Amino acid sequence: MWHVNLKTPSIEIITQSRLSPSKNVLTELNRMDLKPPSNPLDDSQIIRFADKALNGILSIPGFDDIAVSPIFDASDLSRGSAKQQLIFASLITVDYLLEAYRITNQDKFYIAAYKSIQAFCNFESSRFLDIGFLWNDHAIAARIPVLIKFWSFYRDRDDFEVTLARQLFELIIRSGHLLAKPEHYSWRTGHGIIQNIGLLQISVAFPFLLESEHFRNVAIQRLSEHLPYYVNEEGVTLLHSAEYNYGGVRLFSMVMRLYTLNGLSIPEKWWEKYHKAVNFYDTLRRPDGTLPMFGDTRSIADWLGPPKTFQLEDSAAGPLRREDNKSDRAGLSLYPEAGYAIWWYPPDQSINSQLKSQLVATWSYFPGLGHKLADELSILIWANERNWITNVGYWPYGHPLRLKVESWEGSNAPHLIDENKSSTRTAKSTKFAANDEFFYLEMIRNGPENFSVRREVMQIEKNIWIVLDKFNDSIQRNTRTNWTFSPDLIVRKRDGANSFMVSDTQKNQSISAIIRTSSDNEANILSGSIDPFAGWVVIDETPMPANTIAVHSNSENGWQLAIFILHDNAHLPNIVNPTVSFSNTNHIDQWQIDISNNCEINFLLDRTKEQIHLIKKNKSNSSEFMINFTDIPYPRDEISAINQLVQSAYEKSTRRVPLISYRTKVSYLLLVLFVFQEFCLLLIRKYFLAITYYRVQVAALLFWMGMGFWLMEYYLVAGK
Repeated sequence: MWHVNLKTPSIEIITQSRLSPSKNVLTELNRMDLKPPSNPLDDSQIIRFADKALNGILSIPGFDDIAVSPIFDASDLSRGSAKQQLIFASLITVDYLLEAYRITNQDKFYIAAYKSIQAFCNFESSRFLDIGFLWNDHAIAARIPVLIKFWSFYRDRDDFEVTLARQLFELIIRSGHLLAKPEHYSWRTGHGIIQNIGLLQISVAFPFLLESEHFRNVAIQRLSEHLPYYVNEEGVTLLHSAEYNYGGVRLFSMVMRLYTLNGLSIPEKWWEKYHKAVNFYDTLRRPDGTLPMFGDTRSIADWLGPPKTFQLEDSAAGPLRREDNKSDRAGLSLYPEAGYAIWWYPPDQSINSQLKSQLVATWSYFPGLGHKLADELSILIWANERNWITNVGYWPYGHPLRLKVESWEGSNAPHLIDENKSSTRTAKSTKFAANDEFFYLEMIRNGPENFSVRREVMQIEKNIWIVLDKFNDSIQRNTRTNWTFSPDLIVRKRDGANSFMVSDTQKNQSISAIIRTSSDNEANILSGSIDPFAGWVVIDETPMPANTIAVHSNSENGWQLAIFILHDNAHLPNIVNPTVSFSNTNHIDQWQIDISNNCEINFLLDRTKEQIHLIKKNKSNSSEFMINFTDIPYPRDEISAINQLVQSAYEKSTRRVPLISYRTKVSYLLLVLFVFQEFCLLLIRKYFLAITYYRVQVAALLFWMGMGFWLMEYYLVAGK
């Protein structure tokens, strides 16, 4: 699994590599950071973190500090959370030290980095089995830019020694072989793209290595197969998460720039797709730098966005740079194939973006691709410069509650109680309508079995959101919807059935929430609940209790209505709880909703099969309009093509992930079983006939052979 045939690089190759490529190229390569993304550190932060590393403290933004050895030590590979272990195995301490050396030119940083690289080379080359994230595909690739950075300094030093250079080159070659191995290729996620980037970085930084051409060819072949289902023709990264569209732009930019640095031509269709990817990310991103937290998406604001490339002559890609592209953030952006809708109000582009609101709806599901949380038909609301309604966000991998988060309870998607996250189902958008004051979207989910739900989402002007769910089923079952709010918001019940006030005490603003259901079930407030799982949002890297309104209904011709009204500060002392009536409840595409508090809120919505009629009344005047629905064609062929590409990747994949920790535990268990077996055989031999003893021996032998085959081929190897 981890064995590679390694050819020791010659002194000629090392000598040539000291001269070419240029320092500028190496610097550009080592700035293509492949560690998990984070906001760039300023010089003072880098120096502070490097000083802490010299004193045996590892600082990673978003995490508590952990104690590590000042010089690399293998025991540090197992310290901290899974993500901290990944980042440490990516040689982040060496990166801090080299960056501090670049800034200050102080040898103490360089010497510590030198010793850590030397220690890591010695340790990594001596291993037969994996430990921690040593040979994790992401960690291997993320080490490549750090090793290039070290080489860019070391090759020009007066104290240059061939011995360490050869060790470094052997580590890079071994890393390249591991990244190129089919058994290691992560075809489901962006990790595969990262692996290919690592191979392309090696081929540019070390063009004289005998293996560089092979590494480049492997990356080219893989990218031709992976990119079509990584970023679709709409420009959406198909990993079910807002944050991975940041990664999509970031990695796509690196791929195209590395093609140029490798002297490869970039297909024109890549540029078309790339510009769409940038536009989708910019449309998702809010003025405060945050992203809607659907799927594996963190709460952290990114102020500059991902590094991006730009088109040069002959379709070449320019060096990566960070720039804050101002999105139009206006009106409706619809992505039927990927499964997203984004509504920015008001649709006038000239309005200050800080006065806008964002509504995001998702129905995305591509079975087989990564980072999927069961959340189809969920919505997320951002308004008045803050998050209001959200999903749970990026729950840490390895956390005992991660599996619950991956299921339905982590979002406000309507679902069956105890519905499996992998239930057989499809979802799509079917209709929309929009003008300067109103937005409407209809989504439908079918499955599992005969269960279906139709969600209609509406926004009236800047401050009213209406969500209507209608269920259909062949048998009576219970459904649940968890309306989760940002952790800093306070939710309390108001007078009247299923009426709530959601308050931001810091900014003195509130949302009225009104819930109605076909069965008149009482909606409950949950916070930090484990069973049922509800009331959680991840802030930075930490799961935090958050207030959730849990709503239950009946799957057989049931319905539920949720209305959210954002109040301006001036109205807060005199908020009157609105009355809500919902009529024609038995019709799929005909109903009326009346919302009134006899003050500033008086709306009547009348839906027919083809249109919605909105009447707005207040003390001084009234207005009304009718808006027709536009059907959204189902992109069956496009979705089928993506699914076929994913299925083809699955069938071609030979990826295996040996589970070393499980193997160790099972080995101890088998040893205990073997000792017990021998004890039993001694008793049989002493008290029974010899023929019985030999029969039991043969049966035991067959058992161990079968058990060994099953363990090695199935149980102790993770799937594709």
